[in-house]
Amino acid sequence: MKKMNRLLFGMLLVGSMLFVGCNKDTTNDTAISFAGDTGFTATDATVTAGGAFTVKWTATSSTNMGYFSILKDGSAYDVWSQKEIPNASKSTYIDQVTITVPLTTGTYTYAFVVFDNSKVELARKSIVITVAAAGTINSYTDKIIGGSGNATIGSSFASADGTIYLLAAAKTNSSKIDFIYFYGDVNLATLAAPSDVDVATVFTGTNGISTWSVKNATKIQKVSIDFTSITTPAGIPDVSSTGASKVNNLAIGDVLAFQTASTSSNANKKGLIKVTAITTGSNDSGSITIQVKVAQ
Repeated sequence: MKKMNRLLFGMLLVGSMLFVGCNKDTTNDTAISFAGDTGFTATDATVTAGGAFTVKWTATSSTNMGYFSILKDGSAYDVWSQKEIPNASKSTYIDQVTITVPLTTGTYTYAFVVFDNSKVELARKSIVITVAAAGTINSYTDKIIGGSGNATIGSSFASADGTIYLLAAAKTNSSKIDFIYFYGDVNLATLAAPSDVDVATVFTGTNGISTWSVKNATKIQKVSIDFTSITTPAGIPDVSSTGASKVNNLAIGDVLAFQTASTSSNANKKGLIKVTAITTGSNDSGSITIQVKVAQ
């Protein structure tokens, strides 16, 4: 009987130890979140072949985080193969990466993975990127646009087909006008959106900008890029959030990127402009010669 009692006591003791061991706090609270601010991709998205997307993440954990990886379809992307997390970021790790997608169309899964100091996975979060065909570009060469005082050459340019309009015709076709040229005393050679405040003071009268039914808010920005090498829309910078309503003090050789407005007849299209000649004249009767590339 005593042997039986001792055996039973031993079994109960082992059981209680196992019970305590199973209830030990082993919760993994590691989490990864993506920033959804402008310019960052936080959810599944479509990107043009050869284009890029940017992800900004915050990884948090009560367990010291040791390493971080980015995987493309299960394989390490670039240098992000269990990259060591800095000591100051072991509990909260914030970083970002810009990823250039393949030129081959298809669907690709990018996984963002955090590990502990022993390289045991703690958490992962994935984004599925659909790579779409790059598309094609419309090109317009030797387009001459007149200044505000030029009576024979229009100042208004339509990116949909490269047409240049005199002011009266531009008013009638205001939704087609994506940028306007003028040469001012202060601004000098300037390309501007119809919505720009200076444009309204330059082009006045019966057909002045203030009378137009649509004033497209095109975004324009000077860029450092080889105009000739751009053959697809993927190579054109996106200036929808960084561009201004005008670029002034233009010089021969300058390259500008632009993004048409949602109200344009050629809505939400990226494009490039290269300045090839500028002539001046009294009362802004001169002109500017440009080459244009715009996504179809």
